[in-house]
Amino acid sequence: NLVAALGAHGYCLWANVNGIELEGVRGAQATQPKSIGHSYCLPRRTADRAWLRGILAKLCAPTGRRLRAKQLEARGIASFCGLVRGGGIGGSRRLPHSLFTTAEIFTAADALLFSQPLPNAARFLAVSVTDLAPMSSQAALFSDAQRPRRLELAMDAINNKFGEDVVQSGAM
Repeated sequence: NLVAALGAHGYCLWANVNGIELEGVRGAQATQPKSIGHSYCLPRRTADRAWLRGILAKLCAPTGRRLRAKQLEARGIASFCGLVRGGGIGGSRRLPHSLFTTAEIFTAADALLFSQPLPNAARFLAVSVTDLAPMSSQAALFSDAQRPRRLELAMDAINNKFGEDVVQSGAM
């Protein structure tokens, strides 16, 4: 009856209800995340941009570490700042270059959040990277773009071995 009413979708529905798995086991590629991010509710409501940028840097660090741990790079960035009196500022953007280092993530998120004045005090911050793809080993032709990548991977190895924030950026 389901096949007569719904066609091929009716059979899939019947099979799922009866415990028959039609799709099979999904591989590692199917389980890759669509985005990686971090958010934080601020303990102090403030419009102080210097303090908020420090918090944003702290949010970008674990986001970048998780991105690199999964051996991915991102082409999109999303960041948001929730405001005390409702609403918020921020947005998302697809970038012409890939994001890999924490500094690249911070620069892109900072441009989205603080390119306009804060209308009132902030209550939380969030940042995430989107449009994820496997790490590219393609080197830039006229610059040493691999050097910051190698430095980030070395810092991640030290932090993984000795603790979360043993080596960190001065902005934090």
